[in-house]
Amino acid sequence: MYLVNATPTAAKVLVKVPGLRTRVAEVLHGILATAEEIRRLPGRTLDLRGRLLVQVGDYTISYVLDLDHRTAKVLFVELTRPTPNPPARPQT
Repeated sequence: MYLVNATPTAAKVLVKVPGLRTRVAEVLHGILATAEEIRRLPGRTLDLRGRLLVQVGDYTISYVLDLDHRTAKVLFVELTRPTPNPPARPQT
């Protein structure tokens, strides 16, 4: 099984947005599984050094993978699409 964890800063954002932590974990589990399959292919190398990015909903997730330990660590979560402005209040 795969393990997904987060830095304290990223974890705070993940718990503030309903369902985001679950969606991010699902995406990263899929990425880990795919990376493991690619690594098994003969003659293929996969360079996973450094930060990787993935878009999940309105958020960009910065993460690192460790295939040897089957883990992903979320480093940073950033809102990438601005939230719409609330409707203007009618003037009375």
